[in-house]
Amino acid sequence: MFKANNLWVIIPALVGCVGVGLEDPVIDTGPEDWQGNGDWRDDAVFDDAESDVDADSDSDADSDADSDTDSDADSDTDADADSGGDGGAAPEGAIGALIDVLYNVNACPECTDPPVSQVELSANARFHAPASGSWLDWMPPMGTCGRDPVRTPLASAGINLGSWAYLNQGSTTSIGMGLDTATNTYKASGLDMSQWVSSASYSLSIPESGHELAGALMTPGGFDDLQPIAILNPMATAFRAPISAEAATFTWAPPGVGDGISISILVFDGTSYAALGEVHCWVADTGSFTIPASLFYSPTPFTADDLLFILIHRYKVTYSTNPVDGSLIEAVAKMGATGTGRLFP
Repeated sequence: MFKANNLWVIIPALVGCVGVGLEDPVIDTGPEDWQGNGDWRDDAVFDDAESDVDADSDSDADSDADSDTDSDADSDTDADADSGGDGGAAPEGAIGALIDVLYNVNACPECTDPPVSQVELSANARFHAPASGSWLDWMPPMGTCGRDPVRTPLASAGINLGSWAYLNQGSTTSIGMGLDTATNTYKASGLDMSQWVSSASYSLSIPESGHELAGALMTPGGFDDLQPIAILNPMATAFRAPISAEAATFTWAPPGVGDGISISILVFDGTSYAALGEVHCWVADTGSFTIPASLFYSPTPFTADDLLFILIHRYKVTYSTNPVDGSLIEAVAKMGATGTGRLFP
């Protein structure tokens, strides 16, 4: 739900655009002190090899793999993780796991019912039978936009590798993900923001199965600036920032510290608050992008004064060898913000 003109209005699947298909979309939010230069950048500096886990890995291994503690296979650490510098293009090979970590700053936590946290850090992982394709196949080609994307999971259920999986950054930061046995997905939500480290590398550990993997997830860098800054105004001015259908330009700095930028605009009728659709773009991390005007008019035209939820997230995509069966782990780490606006011609 979101709150507009003092009315609570249900909004189904509000923030699916920042997910990768592992679970139902939810609003994920984060505080303005998540970065240190001004209000927009993490003040810690790390080596270029350090970064957060990238995908929601499904733990879909059979029982013999789950209990196998052979150090030759289970503790093998692939140091040659591919960070996907061409926008996250997957190398050849079947995907057998996803790790998905999201750090989101919500400019208007009171715009939902129930209200959401201002900062939301969540992590998911699923190991599954190897499958062709990518958990990001639902996204449009790099540099393009689409309307109303359908987020289809690469695997709907995972493999039980034990009760807990951990993403560890160095010796001081650890994200524990408990197993949801309904889908055999490892999940963690409501995490402390300190458990996210920008431009860092996280290792994966599943103690009960003896699996250890260095460099499983890398995190992107943060933002020093994000424009139009008006979309991040607090509740008092929510849904007031003007976004032009003819010139919807977004800029950010610094550029080039991630594999791509996801821009999603969720549109709702300004009178009835009914959900009207979504514009989603997947663009290079160059510092600016203008959404083509045609996306606001076709296939169904939006109108002036429609209400907007605007989600901008920087992605870092990492591929590494799955210690369970030799397939690929696809890890996706996302950092960004959710704001509001109002559509104008």
